[in-house]
Amino acid sequence: MYSVVWQQRAIADLNQVYDRIAEEAPVTARRWYRRFRESVDSLKAFPQRCGSAPEATQLQMDLRQLIVRSYRALFTIVGDRVHVLSIRSPGQDAVGPDDL
Repeated sequence: MYSVVWQQRAIADLNQVYDRIAEEAPVTARRWYRRFRESVDSLKAFPQRCGSAPEATQLQMDLRQLIVRSYRALFTIVGDRVHVLSIRSPGQDAVGPDDL
C-alpha cells in the first residue's frame, strides 16, 4: 500500500480548478472535487497502473498521469509514496520544470 502526498503546487492547482467551476456551478464543483480526490486516493492501491505523462521524456523523470474526466493529476512514485505534483486542466499547456 502506498501513501499519497499532495505537494503545495498540486493543492493550489486543485483549489484553482474548484474555484473556476464553482463560479458557475457550486454543486457541480463540490461533486467534481470529491470525485477527483477519491480518484487520486485510489493511487494508494496500484499507482503503476497509470502511464507516463507526455512531458516525462522532456523533463527526464518518471512523471505519470492519472486522467479523471479531462483533468490530469501528475505524480511521481518514490518508494512507497505517490507525490501528486500538479493538476492540469483541459487545454492547459504542458507542464514544465517550473510547474513542478
